[in-house]
Amino acid sequence: MLDLLIDYQPDAVVHFAEQRAAPYSMKSSWHKRYTVMNNVGATHNLLAGLVEAGLDSHVVHLGTMGVYGYGTAGIKIPEGYLRVRIDTDEGSEIEQEILYPVNPAASTT
Repeated sequence: MLDLLIDYQPDAVVHFAEQRAAPYSMKSSWHKRYTVMNNVGATHNLLAGLVEAGLDSHVVHLGTMGVYGYGTAGIKIPEGYLRVRIDTDEGSEIEQEILYPVNPAASTT
């Protein structure tokens, strides 16, 4: 990784190198540890390599949008955009759409 970064000197890196986490990591304790070690380790290696190579590259990191624990809340997790009200620093309230994650338990892939 370090040699590639030094040779190519990228202005940006798109980081997709992760194990899909939510459904896979729920299989067992071993799968959970593997997923965390793989995903955190891959990101750490990339960031450490950029620092060691002396690069100031942009990193676009896309990981799982799976969320744990909402299945027992008695609600269906909306997918896509969700309209929310947000308090501003000035004390007023604004309404905005935010991207909301999918329900990992419903995944078939």
